[in-house]
Amino acid sequence: MTAPTLSSANGSRLKSSQTSAAGRCPRGVAPFAPGARRVVASGRGLSVRVMSSSSAPSSGGAASATATAPAPAAAAATAAAAAAAAAAAATEGGVQLVTGLSEVVASGKYKGLLLDQFGVLHDGRVPYPGAVEAVAAAAAAGLKLLIISNSSRRSGGTLDKLAAMGFPREAFAGVVTSGELTHRYLADRASSAASPSGSSATGFAAANGLPALGRRVMHFNWSKRGPVSLAPYMAASEGGQLPDPSPSPSSSSSPSPSPNGGAGLTLVIDPREADFLLAHGTEAVSLPGGGVRDTPLWQLKDVLRERAAEAAEEAEENGGVGPPPPVLVVANPDVVTVDGGELVDMPGALAAAYSRAGGRVVLMGKPAPLIYNACAEVLGLPPSQLLAVGDSLEHDVAGALGAGIDTLFVAGGIHARDLLHPQQPPQQQPGAGEGAAAVAAQAAAAAAAAVQPEAGAPGPQVNTTVLGRLCARYLKNCKPTPGAAAAAPTFVTRGFVW
Repeated sequence: MTAPTLSSANGSRLKSSQTSAAGRCPRGVAPFAPGARRVVASGRGLSVRVMSSSSAPSSGGAASATATAPAPAAAAATAAAAAAAAAAAATEGGVQLVTGLSEVVASGKYKGLLLDQFGVLHDGRVPYPGAVEAVAAAAAAGLKLLIISNSSRRSGGTLDKLAAMGFPREAFAGVVTSGELTHRYLADRASSAASPSGSSATGFAAANGLPALGRRVMHFNWSKRGPVSLAPYMAASEGGQLPDPSPSPSSSSSPSPSPNGGAGLTLVIDPREADFLLAHGTEAVSLPGGGVRDTPLWQLKDVLRERAAEAAEEAEENGGVGPPPPVLVVANPDVVTVDGGELVDMPGALAAAYSRAGGRVVLMGKPAPLIYNACAEVLGLPPSQLLAVGDSLEHDVAGALGAGIDTLFVAGGIHARDLLHPQQPPQQQPGAGEGAAAVAAQAAAAAAAAVQPEAGAPGPQVNTTVLGRLCARYLKNCKPTPGAAAAAPTFVTRGFVW
């Protein structure tokens, strides 16, 4: 069987490559100390610098929205501390605060950009101010632009939606979504109807270090946001589009494998009957006879926790030996995403609940290495020449760090409430046990402020102290980039502008 291919915008097709889980990087680091403009403040091995587009030295603007001018009596001590920090930074390296993308790419180091969509280019409905112009300018500068998205949907249609928002279609080299990789996993499923999850894998699964999938699946889906159909992977007798398997010569009841590498999928609604679990959405469960049954997120999480607990109990009763709980394939690993003025819960919230309960999880997008390997193949560039642009520390930044790719972190996305509203205490990214809507209004206002600062506002206005705490939460298991004392974004900006 030949390895599946990934398509670029110009129609070229490239083979999938072997993926290693060694690059994975979950969360955390030491806090940043607030830095003054054009100097470096260092704290616990991590430093922050501010890059300014102005050639003249600043006369008093602060890099942190919470930083204040020192009292006269402490001015000398502050200056000495800043000088010492700057000297330390010369050998430590550090995070750089920038006002726009042009400051980052001026060095000529980067040949390609991996662009997240939601929270960077647009809010799910309209583009952020300056984002369309930044894309056009980056393409005009000779950079290869590739959309990398934790979307449950397939890649087709993404460029149409971006073009409808005003983004120049010709600026993009292609699109890779986690939903597209999930499609390839399901379409190339190599196990037979009788093969349980965890049997030997071939094709796409084997090439990417993924477990083989059985036939019976419980499917967590969308409802209001539009269900994802599994018909392309199901036999006609199950309501799908695959030919029904014909009986083998030796048995009138034993079907032969279908062209997709195994008998078509069969939907079940009892997790105890499932060979594997599949999460495209967080609003419903797909029904065997067609359609979906609306189910609240908390109830879906309970179903997963109970299934993991049952597997653990069964193993304990058998002296520690027993079948593991079925694997959960997550088509969109994001915990939340922006949608207009709201934050919406994503399938990553289900993955977090199942993993904590002892379940096995396969992430088809960021931060797993699979999607970064696919992007590098489409662009034909090594990691050292790529820059990943995203708004999620847990997914965009952690995933890129694990893949050895530099990052431009956009503070005005899902973390905007914490980083651009410093008067509020830092909050954990919602999703594990709280609703995303709880912070929607604040996040929307902060995101607007990120790309539409008040007249006369000085440079980047990111609360670096809070940023350090968030990095400590989300990047603590990441390996720092060469020359850096701690894991953190390479560059930080308020919004994606040129």
